[in-house]
Amino acid sequence: PLFFKYVHDHWTEHHGRYPSTGMLAIIFALHICDQVSVFGYGADQQGNWHHYWEDNRYGGAFRKTGVHSAEFETHIIHQLAREGKISLHL
Repeated sequence: PLFFKYVHDHWTEHHGRYPSTGMLAIIFALHICDQVSVFGYGADQQGNWHHYWEDNRYGGAFRKTGVHSAEFETHIIHQLAREGKISLHL
């Protein structure tokens, strides 16, 4: 719970109700690994996030719930890649 709060407070800055498990995993990896490579994280080129449990073509309904801030998390992930802190492979 404390790490969850840390990520929500300091990384996702309270965008969305809580950070995604993907975001939590990336930040956790940054704390314990020498190198972090991220594969296939985030939205597709049309801005749609896909979730295996959804029965719709683009997963857009979940994205609109506000549970996670897809746009803000994607921004943070790309910023980390630009700064050389992670290797991003989409």
